[in-house]
Order: sequence, then C-alpha cells, then structure tokens
Amino acid sequence: MFSYPIQIRFRDMDAFNHVNNAVYHSYLEEGRIQFMRHLGIQRQPGSGLGWILVRTEIDFRGQARYGDDLVIEVKLSRMGNRSFELHHRITRPNDQSLIVEAKSVQACMDYDAGKSIAIPDDWREKLRVES
Repeated sequence: MFSYPIQIRFRDMDAFNHVNNAVYHSYLEEGRIQFMRHLGIQRQPGSGLGWILVRTEIDFRGQARYGDDLVIEVKLSRMGNRSFELHHRITRPNDQSLIVEAKSVQACMDYDAGKSIAIPDDWREKLRVES
C-alpha cells in the first residue's frame, strides 16, 4: 500500500476545532495524485490522455486536529475496462487511529476527444504491480 504524509494546516480547521469534513476530499485528492505520480502515471504535456474522478465515498471514523500528523494510504481495489477504484485510509500514526476510510473511482479519459477510453495496458500493469 502506498503511503503519503499530510500535515494539517490551520485553515483546514472548522469552528469545532477539528479538520472540516470537506477538507478530507482535498487530502484524498493529494494522496491519489501522489499515488499515480509514484506509479509514473501522469498526464503528459501535449497528451490528451489522463484520468478523471467520477465518484468518492467517505466514512469518517475519527477526528483530526491541528498539529496532528496524518498518513494517507492508497491502493488499487478494483480495475474495470475504463475505470479503476482506489481504497484510501487516513490514519494518525502516533496513536494508530483510523480517521477516514474512503473509495474513489477514476475513469480513464481522452481529454482531446472528451470521452472515456479503455485503460491503457501500461497503466494496467503499473496499477497491478502496486496492488
């Protein structure tokens, strides 16, 4: 499972002195981007090939506060013909607390044509190796 550290910013807090629920979408996005970068799957300049987020599902399991160090874990949980699903966990390592469990679905896109396409074979291989 790929891991990426996140530090909570003061602006991530809400009036209840914990990380606002909407902020977790940004944390998950950062984890997803770093996971794909780690695999060498990035949109290349001049290329219309990329991926797009089509669904997220978040279960809030705990609270995080300013000063907490968090880790986002990402792994492939399902791969279809045109889309793939990632499983995410956000934890606080110092006490092993589970803060968030989430799923996201990404579709492979030809941005120039404006439509989804089959996941390229080299992406499939990279995603399988990491899972």
